[in-house]
Amino acid sequence: MPQAAPQLVPWWKDARIFLASDPVLGRIVRTTPEDEGLAVCQDVMRTYVRTVAGQQVSGASAAALTKKVLAAAGNVGGAELARSLTALGEKGLAAAGLSRTKTAALLGLAAGYSEGKLTQEALETLDAASVTALLTGVRGIGPWSADMIRIFALGCADVLALSDYGVRKAIDELAASREAVRGWERFGTAATWFLWKSRGTPAQY
Repeated sequence: MPQAAPQLVPWWKDARIFLASDPVLGRIVRTTPEDEGLAVCQDVMRTYVRTVAGQQVSGASAAALTKKVLAAAGNVGGAELARSLTALGEKGLAAAGLSRTKTAALLGLAAGYSEGKLTQEALETLDAASVTALLTGVRGIGPWSADMIRIFALGCADVLALSDYGVRKAIDELAASREAVRGWERFGTAATWFLWKSRGTPAQY
């Protein structure tokens, strides 16, 4: 049986309408099929793995490293994945290809998940600033990682990921003014996605 297509975040249609008339992003929005857009991962622990693997590397390298780490952890998810990563420890994660910094970050996220502080349910009760503060309190998790988790695990609508090199590069390539960028903030996540789209295939977690 073919796998069902991921479901787009519920606010995506409103975001498209909002951005379709934008002088910078409008053409990109209008030429993108309506069934293409942001679909969040349903497992925050897997998003943690993909995010940490993706720190300061290309999308292809991130995908390959994610696959390797998940395989080492038994290709499980959720609480079982958190436990498996913790059991692998520093040596096991290093053997899977993670640097010392990435290992510390992933073990910190796994511990927070197991303690109940970094589950999807716990994060969804917090405002944006609190989520970012909690995540960046984990060693090895900076603003970029927090942005990716808010986008791909929580499906937040307001993440204009200026922490991302590809986003900044796209803004430069499109010659978007500061005023234009400020105008995207209501649906910053969709703007981020379309900026990625302008440079190729947007990331999916």
